[in-house]
Amino acid sequence: MPLTTFSSCPFSPNITTTGSGSTIDRSDDGSWKLAGFFQDSSLRSTIALPLQIECLSQQALDELLSTKFLNVICKDKLSAEAASAVEETIEKEAALVTNKSSQFSLSIEAKVLLTFGTGEALSALVENVVIKSGHVKDLCIHLETELTVRVRSEAGRLVDPNSLVKINLEIGAVLMETLPIQTEAEAAVASLKALNLGGLPEIGLESQQQQRVQFARLKPFELVVSLTFAMKITAQSFSSHNMGEIYVSLTMSHSNMHSMPLSVTNIALHPGHSVVQSFDRKLQKQQQNIHDMSRHVKWTYAPSCSPSLPLLLKPHESYSTCLVVYATGDKTTRSFSSPISVTATILGESTETTKQCQSIVAACDVQWTTCRAAVEPADAFGIHLSVLNSDSIMVGALLTVNVKITNLSSESKQLMILVDSSREVGVLTDKNENAKTAVVSTKGGARFGVWGLKDDQFCDGTSSATEVTSDIDRELLTVDVAILVGDVNPGAVTKTELRFVALREGTLRIPNFKIIDRRKGKWYSAVHTLQLVAQPAGPDV
Repeated sequence: MPLTTFSSCPFSPNITTTGSGSTIDRSDDGSWKLAGFFQDSSLRSTIALPLQIECLSQQALDELLSTKFLNVICKDKLSAEAASAVEETIEKEAALVTNKSSQFSLSIEAKVLLTFGTGEALSALVENVVIKSGHVKDLCIHLETELTVRVRSEAGRLVDPNSLVKINLEIGAVLMETLPIQTEAEAAVASLKALNLGGLPEIGLESQQQQRVQFARLKPFELVVSLTFAMKITAQSFSSHNMGEIYVSLTMSHSNMHSMPLSVTNIALHPGHSVVQSFDRKLQKQQQNIHDMSRHVKWTYAPSCSPSLPLLLKPHESYSTCLVVYATGDKTTRSFSSPISVTATILGESTETTKQCQSIVAACDVQWTTCRAAVEPADAFGIHLSVLNSDSIMVGALLTVNVKITNLSSESKQLMILVDSSREVGVLTDKNENAKTAVVSTKGGARFGVWGLKDDQFCDGTSSATEVTSDIDRELLTVDVAILVGDVNPGAVTKTELRFVALREGTLRIPNFKIIDRRKGKWYSAVHTLQLVAQPAGPDV
């Protein structure tokens, strides 16, 4: 009997198998232990588990192989055409012998016994067990199986990335025999035997057509699976001085819970799953709404921060980069939280025939804010500021601020920029009431001025050349007080430069400025938060 022969076979992990992506060892208490990794933040893990069924003799092996349960398993390892041919043969044989012989199938069972390791209540669930392939070697039937488990916290909290979760599993094998359908005569004899034995026979045509099954189980073994995170990431967002621009600092680190290197293959922000907090007045509580903000958001790497992928991370190594999120296409200003993911491959030991690797995804949430954009022509300007060579600004040296102006109106503008040197939050008022008289020069028919010197210094010659006019002048000397930008058509973008000289080291604030439409005599305030850091002057300055 195949079931009797099967029940007497020893069942254990196949520790001689290489290239499975898993390392199985024997514990002191007789159980087996195996290490794996969480695939993503859902705390799922797919583990390669090689198994073997050892037959006691060649006769026992031949008897089990005669059941042809291994043919169904091995067809998954064949090509598509060969697997289709094997499947057709199996179906034809099954159709011919449905009423004459039994059909056999093999399955692997996995049951969770215990979950522990983080100091809090955890539960684990075996989601799937799949036999990927099988083959015969010597007197053993080798099975390549794949086990998927999921861990979750009973309190609903995230599991610490530095924690080690252990799951005790009971692994067993079951051979099931589907008996042939009984004829009417066989069903009648079975009913009479049941009556003779004092049982209740199954009466009716439906009961005669039901298939009967028998099964045999092998003695299970205990497997302790240790799961941890292969890597961890942290992200923090910072507001920019430019409208609708957010900087995201991203750090990727090896978890140091294992010794295998990682290969980072992809970094991505996912605005399609953006969460915004809102207050429900009926329920009187905060709730989360999910929006697809893909068409309102663009992101890229900050200048000089684009990583060269794939990126190798070894134990005790980290890598940081900076992303820029542009969110200027929304109709209102809203704060969102979107996931940012890092995809990596765990590089295991390679053999001559196989290369061990497993893909994992680490993710975390990052905050960003949209900015209201003009959906129709508006009497306003879009301003973008950047400091040229911001990492090498010296006291006493000339520095340059690039200014990009977008005309959002439907009319052509003849623009001029006037820098405000005051520390007040509001910039220069209309008609330039608070503006001081600058030292003015003429070049090419245009008048330019410089703040920083006393108004009467060049009038009567009595003032000291070291005196300055305001506190802001003690930080930055404005070289270009007034700049003629020229004509800017509707929807067009123009660029210009403002020059300054740093008068002290440390963090310095770039002054606000006015944009003047010379055709209509209108003044527009440009308020920003751009700052820079000046370093002490070297011996050559």
